[in-house]
This record gives sequence, C-alpha cells and structure tokens, in this order.
Amino acid sequence: MKQYLKISFYVALNLSLVIGLSACKGTDLGTKVEGAIAPKQNSEISANPINNPISKSLVLPKDFDPNIPIYPKAILQSIEEVANESSQNISARWTTEDSQALVSSFYEDAFTKQQWRVILKSPDGNFLAQKADIFLILSIQKSPLPANSTSIFLQYLRDRQISSGIDIAVNPVLIPNPNQVPNSTTNFSDMDTVPEALRSLVTDLKKLGSITALSTGGQENKFKPNELIKRRDYAKWLVNTNNRLYSDRPTRQIRLADPSSTPAFVDIPATDRDFAVIQALANAGLIPTDPSSSKTSRRFRPNDPVSREVLLQWKIPLDLRSAIPSGNLEAVKQAWGFQDSDRIAPTNLKFVLADFKLGDLSNIRRSFGYTTLFQPQKYVTRAEAAAALWYFGTPEDGLSAQNALERITPEPPPIKQPETTDPKAFSKPIEPTTKPIN
Repeated sequence: MKQYLKISFYVALNLSLVIGLSACKGTDLGTKVEGAIAPKQNSEISANPINNPISKSLVLPKDFDPNIPIYPKAILQSIEEVANESSQNISARWTTEDSQALVSSFYEDAFTKQQWRVILKSPDGNFLAQKADIFLILSIQKSPLPANSTSIFLQYLRDRQISSGIDIAVNPVLIPNPNQVPNSTTNFSDMDTVPEALRSLVTDLKKLGSITALSTGGQENKFKPNELIKRRDYAKWLVNTNNRLYSDRPTRQIRLADPSSTPAFVDIPATDRDFAVIQALANAGLIPTDPSSSKTSRRFRPNDPVSREVLLQWKIPLDLRSAIPSGNLEAVKQAWGFQDSDRIAPTNLKFVLADFKLGDLSNIRRSFGYTTLFQPQKYVTRAEAAAALWYFGTPEDGLSAQNALERITPEPPPIKQPETTDPKAFSKPIEPTTKPIN
C-alpha cells in the first residue's frame, strides 16, 4: 500500500508541475489543488482505504463517479478514498494483460466520445482531464508484476471550486491552437546531405511537423535523406502531411482507426504503435489488400522499403480525390516514354498514367526529376518520399506545404512607404542650406 501511495503521489506531483500549478502557488486555487491532490493526513481528513491486490472480487465504491471510463479488461487491485468537507479524492489501481499502447488508445478514444476536456496528454501515457466538477489524473505504466502487464493508476478530485478555477487558470494556456505551427524551428542537423533540388521541400515539411528524424546509434535529429524509407514511416508521413495540409477541412482528412477495429494485416495488430495510421489507410482503401488472399495471410511488411510504384499507388488517390481512370501499357508508353514501362505491375499502370496528367506537379517529376527510366521496383529514399508529399492535389485544386505554412504563419507587418508618390523625390539632390564660400 505504501508503494502504491508513493507512485500515486509522484504521478500527481509530476503532472501538477507540468500544468503549471507552481504559478498558482500561494493563491486560493493553488492551495486548494495542492491540498486535494496530495491531502495531508490530519484530524480534519477522514480516510477510508480499501486495498486487496490479490482478490479479483474487489469492487469500486458506490459513490465512484460513473462518468470516469474504466478499461474493460482490467482487474481492480486497490482503491483509496480520502475526503474532507468540500472535496472528494479517490485513487485506484488496475492491472491488465493488454499493452500500454492499447490502454492509452482506449482512454484517448473514451475521453473524446464522452466529451472530456483533455488538458494534457504526455507521450509516456499520462492524461490530465476534466469534465464538469471532476479533475482526473491518469497514468498508464508497464508493470513488472504480473509479468508483461500494464498498470493503470487513476486519481480524481471532485470539487466544484477546483474545476472552475482550473477551467479559468489552466485551459487557455494548455489547449493548443489548431492552426499553430509545431515547434519545428530547429532543422535537421544533416540538411547539407539532402539533394539540393529537394532541400527546400524537406525544410517545409520539417517546419510543418509532418516528417521525422531517423534516430540510429544514438544520433538524434538526423534526417538521413539518402536512406531508404520504410513502409511504416511512409504511411505515417502520408497521413500526417495530408491531415496537416487540410487541418481546416475535416472532410479531406484521413480519420485514424479505432483500436477496436479488426486488423487488416496480420503483422499490424491493434497493439502496434502505428496501428491507428496503417489501419486507417487500409480502411480508406488507400493501401490495397489482396482480396484473393485469406485474412490470416495478409501482410503489410512494415519494415520493408517503399518502391516507386507503391509510392504512387498510395499517394495518387489523395491527389485526385476521385475515381482513378483506367490505364494500360500503351497509354503509359505514349505519355511518359519510359523505356521500362513493361516492368510496371498491371495494377499500377493507372496510377503512373494519372501522375503524368498532373503536369509539372507530377510526383515522379518532383521526386525523381526528368527520367526516361521509371524503374518501378526501385526503392525510394527518405528525401524522395518527402518530395512526393510536399504537394497534394491537381494543378486546379491542391495545396503545398508552403501554402500551409503561409496560412498558419502570421504575415509580417507591411513596410511603411514614404508619403510622397513623386518618383523624383528619391533622386532629387539635396539643396544646400547655405551658399558656398567663394
């Protein structure tokens, strides 16, 4: 019990520091929150601990708030109630055999559907959420006992004064602006190795926050532009860039998959860190699955590199946003003049032909430059993949990363022009104020 209280205390303490309660220290709000989240055990506080980490029959008290989502496959291990005259503070712990990622996805989805206000979500599985008069701290951690299990630590405070104070003092600072550029001011440290023709495209996507560095051997913030891109990474970049470009047009965004969705690929289970993205592409039909193969043999091969024809196969539907016209070998030969057109898979001929019709905005031209050899099975580098994602759409209806940055970055104030409109005023010599000495 002492160990649990210690863990619970640190979760509360760390999250409290993150949301900036230190700024409220000394105020009524700060004192109230600190006293409720980490209450003192004195004569004015009545504690009613309930703890049975072994029994599976342990149940929540009747006054446990029904609005708080509970992970369905978790077993309650311990619960503690602490209350005073004006507030109620409950701490509880569950364990489940499901992964940390799956539990985190469940809560993220539950908070959205049940209209909780998520004030903070940290990468390591901590949530800070609020609904009405409930202030909730949730921490999802790997647990050594039982082996390969996940612990769910939950602590909530119920107090109308606290919730209203937090609503005013914290939310305006922590709720992100949907049009704000991510903190991407620091460029990749190896930009000098990006091919010069692609350098500005990679820079724009980095500023947009839709492509990531490749960390290998402890080297951080290196883009590694000439290394081959994995199918997993290209899928993430594709979804992230599309959704950032169309941040103001939800109907053009790719909706992430629910963790309860039936996996489309046997090698991308719901516990995979990129399941929501890859499954979303499959659900939208952007990553085709072979209908002739059984569901138990369908594979995504996330760590295989992306070929040139696959790059087009996934990207072209997001350019056209309509049914893709059919294409045949002769049409591709006539349009592109590729010497190796016969090496393109028959199912991918229509994507190559559709790309030609994009003119100078063609993905092939932007990523690979002028070429008479398509080399459809050749693998794509990370820089080439980024170049393809710099622009989405057709010449008549499309957006580039540069367009998106201009939309969400405030324009500098205009330079004040001189009041005179006479062009001679800028070249007229200055008249001397005194006569020259003879």
